[in-house]
Amino acid sequence: MGLDLTISVNIAARHLQEQGFFEKLEVALNGYTTHSTSLLQLELIEATSLDEIDAIRTIMDKCKILGVQFAIDDFGTGQSSLNYFRHLPADTLKIDGSFVRSMMDSPDDLLLVRGIVAIANAFNREVVAEGVATDEQSAALLAMGCRVVQGYAVARPMPAEEFVAWCAAYPPDPRWRELKH
Repeated sequence: MGLDLTISVNIAARHLQEQGFFEKLEVALNGYTTHSTSLLQLELIEATSLDEIDAIRTIMDKCKILGVQFAIDDFGTGQSSLNYFRHLPADTLKIDGSFVRSMMDSPDDLLLVRGIVAIANAFNREVVAEGVATDEQSAALLAMGCRVVQGYAVARPMPAEEFVAWCAAYPPDPRWRELKH
């Protein structure tokens, strides 16, 4: 339909370690030669032991050669840690929505969100704030340097047949253009 959109798929870290995961992914991606494999992002949704991180990194590195992107989902919770960030070649950190939802009322959560955005930016990683529900949250995140948000402040869930028209009509916040890339 003329849209180049990244498709994110949640995946448990243990799935990366399954026998033949890379080979199955490679075969599946070869079936979509008209689309760039860089439009696929796998979001790691659960932590793994430090003993397994090297094996997961190896699989991720192989997948990245195919163009596949990776995100660490729910960053800031017990499921995602700085060890994940430091050891895994993820392109994106997704800030857990529980911090974003309460950041305007909780100075501690605001500091955590600000810190996660700063870490991601310092390491040239994309950062996504999940669960953004208000314009106030969106503006605060924008001021921190977070350029990508998801949540009701952007749009409510909608049927697929409405999505293309919504994309064409969506007016992005003009302040987003002012951010340096």
